[in-house]
Amino acid sequence: MTFSYHQKLKERLNEVIFDYITDESLSAEYLVSDIKQSVKDSFEYFDKYAKKCDTILNSITSLQSRVSDLESENVETSNTLYEIMNQIDSLKYNNNLKE
Repeated sequence: MTFSYHQKLKERLNEVIFDYITDESLSAEYLVSDIKQSVKDSFEYFDKYAKKCDTILNSITSLQSRVSDLESENVETSNTLYEIMNQIDSLKYNNNLKE
């Protein structure tokens, strides 16, 4: 019999819960506390990447706006590209300093 991904996932969860229940040294509060902490840890992990994606998207939007402004001012394309590349390099440098 082949199990679906969900069935396998549920089985692993059942095994972990069973381990908590049968461990005489742990109370029910440990299980609840550990589940809560695991969810918090997952939230913090993914929130960090969500914030990083938001920063990148905001930077891209800012650059796009700047390109539109420069093009509307009839600035030469080579100068525009040069400025954009400098801004990207600056963003890369600043992001590396933050990490």
